[in-house]
Amino acid sequence: MQLSDKLRTALVWEDDENYETFQEEKYTNEFIFCLFKYFALGGGLCQFDNNITEYLETVKSTYKDLIAVAKDADTGEIKPLTHVFRIGSVKGAEYLKCQEHP
Repeated sequence: MQLSDKLRTALVWEDDENYETFQEEKYTNEFIFCLFKYFALGGGLCQFDNNITEYLETVKSTYKDLIAVAKDADTGEIKPLTHVFRIGSVKGAEYLKCQEHP
């Protein structure tokens, strides 16, 4: 993985001075942050972009497509209807397991 900018370095490299900024539980447990991290870091075919706006717009659009919300009739609060799960492994499908990769 190419860590050629401060954002990617801060998201991945534990020795970076900004690493702790993104490791707080309030960020790491949020689905939108996980999407952002996946888009920013990518994989072997990641298309590098110097403009963070492209990542933010893509994450926002994807998030809106994946999450449904509704107004609670009793309280008037906007609440999510969608449940998001992170699957670490599937019993009986050990061949799918791989080392955790950001």
